[in-house]
Amino acid sequence: MIPIPPLDYAAVFMSALLAGIMIGILIGITITPRLYNPTGPIAEFLNECGEIHAAGIGIIHTFTMIKPLKYSEIPAYDISPELMNDLLQEYHYYKIFFWSPRIGILMIGALKTGIIPQILMI
Repeated sequence: MIPIPPLDYAAVFMSALLAGIMIGILIGITITPRLYNPTGPIAEFLNECGEIHAAGIGIIHTFTMIKPLKYSEIPAYDISPELMNDLLQEYHYYKIFFWSPRIGILMIGALKTGIIPQILMI
């Protein structure tokens, strides 16, 4: 049996760091198209307000909710009609940004505790 270490402040620090990095990326992506006109797939990622709103709500909910909102629960959620419309149209961004920080924290925790090398028998 693999011993599980107690929760320490490193996990909290890493989650805050990851959230800060994601917010920095969001800000950089919103400012970058104004500076020049890039082409390619990166220019198409988070270049509309609806996409940014859905991604931001996903980041907020990853730290405040246990499970993400289901698509059918969005109309009953207490938010403005504009945000509700953005969530309904860009639900995939919400789900990606809801699960990405959690998966990243799990991967960092698995690497730091040595579980992955133990599983792979390295």
